[in-house]
Amino acid sequence: MQEKIKFGSWEAICLLVAMMGTKVILNYPRVAAELAGTAGWIQTLYIVLLATVAFFFIAKLYSRFEGKDLIDISQYLGGSILRIIIGVFVIAFLLFITVSLLRLFGEQMKTLAYVASPISYILVFFLAGMIVVGYFGLEPLVRFMAILVPVSIGAFLIYLVLLAPFYRAGNLFPAFGNGLDKIFIAGIPRISEVSELLFLFLIPPFIGSQKNFKSVGYISLGMTAFFLTSLTMAYICVVPYPAALESSLPAYDIGRIINYGRFFQRIEPLFIITWATMAFMYLSAAFYFTIYTFQKTFKLEHRQPLVLAFAVLTMTICLLPRSLMENIDLLVNNFRFYSGLMTFGVTILLLLAANMKKRRAEPRKC
Repeated sequence: MQEKIKFGSWEAICLLVAMMGTKVILNYPRVAAELAGTAGWIQTLYIVLLATVAFFFIAKLYSRFEGKDLIDISQYLGGSILRIIIGVFVIAFLLFITVSLLRLFGEQMKTLAYVASPISYILVFFLAGMIVVGYFGLEPLVRFMAILVPVSIGAFLIYLVLLAPFYRAGNLFPAFGNGLDKIFIAGIPRISEVSELLFLFLIPPFIGSQKNFKSVGYISLGMTAFFLTSLTMAYICVVPYPAALESSLPAYDIGRIINYGRFFQRIEPLFIITWATMAFMYLSAAFYFTIYTFQKTFKLEHRQPLVLAFAVLTMTICLLPRSLMENIDLLVNNFRFYSGLMTFGVTILLLLAANMKKRRAEPRKC
């Protein structure tokens, strides 16, 4: 049933960076400014620091289960019943982020380039790519990401440099924005902003040793911290608070001001290409792992027959929200909170219980 493939740490890092870092092209900078004001970048660093501390403990607990993912550990701890329970939670998590982000990406593509097109028409193109990945499997996807993620990173760095003349450091003051409580207390639930770290707990069978597992986690979190923090800081430096609260596409909107003479201006079409590529990588990975987790949870022999069924389910649920704002409300106000509990809370509790069972099963030394 399980695909007999292995890939290196670099491919795994690219996968996680694509999953956790893609929100830089969405509305993350505006949300950070909304919650913490001019200190949105400080709260971002704090969020990733909390996630790194949580990952430190998870990596320690994982050391006894090298090469095992969450479904394998659930099977070890509670047999088929617990495997199915945890598997269903993971499937629900993955399906929800796939559906929500597909609708969000589709709506934003409609806003950027295809104003007159129906949303269903735009979603079909994303879904077609997701179906292809579902059929061909994980290996082509991670090889594809290993090439395109560095290109996207390079484009992001050039983007930050081109914005440099428009930065105003004074926009970052007052340094603590809306207050320390908004940064550090209200910031705790926002650890869910990196809840895509859950994908790391699904790929241990593919990445080998515990050493790879730890290095992939720490490097991915570090790179994600850089991307989210630098863009949030750049956004606030260009658009002063509270005007920063008005944009629904922060990265796109500040990119429109880049102007270097007659022959180098209006580079936002290049942004749309990069944006669509990152969206495709995110959605394809989320869609694949939804099917993979379903296959492994219910011990099915073949994955391919599930692809079209999940594609139809994804498209159907995706069109249920009546508007973009309703979709955003579901994603931001509801899902993001529970996703943090799934990624960090459930994972830590599961690993603690599995470690206790394993410790009791080990023979005592005289």
